[in-house]
Amino acid sequence: MYFIQLNRNIEILPNDFNKISEKISYGNIVYFTTEDLTINVKRILPERYRNQFSLLIFEAYERIHPHIDDIITVSINFYVSPGNYETKFYDIVTDQHIYRTGKAGGRVFPKRNLKEVGGFIAKPNEIWLLDVTKPHSVEPLSSISEIRQVVTLQSSKYSYNEVIEMIKETGYL
Repeated sequence: MYFIQLNRNIEILPNDFNKISEKISYGNIVYFTTEDLTINVKRILPERYRNQFSLLIFEAYERIHPHIDDIITVSINFYVSPGNYETKFYDIVTDQHIYRTGKAGGRVFPKRNLKEVGGFIAKPNEIWLLDVTKPHSVEPLSSISEIRQVVTLQSSKYSYNEVIEMIKETGYL
């Protein structure tokens, strides 16, 4: 599977962090840098790996089309305000008609080229590990647009399976 829920939650409230500056945005997705998170979310990782993960705030609204993140290999998402959305993962049936996004270098896929293999609906305070090298999307479950706010730890160095082993060391898996 391309995603797994950690076995413990961490409560993070919007006033637990400040968005320092916008790092990157495309479409309805914005990543912000933050340095002053009052809750130590990196505790889910062994200390020797903590400085090798970027800490960001992710905000999105509406649908996020199926895509992969070429630069980032894995995200650990702490759902602050998950909104009414489902995160879905896919296998590639055919890689024809793939087009690249601009700034992040990711690829966006037409759904006709994908086969859905699973998904989840995050609740506040849940933590999910995602293999973002696999196609994934965020689909609204209602017609009301809500902002989805997530604190995320990201790595471009480690694979999904390597991060699973790291998190097992700290007892969060």
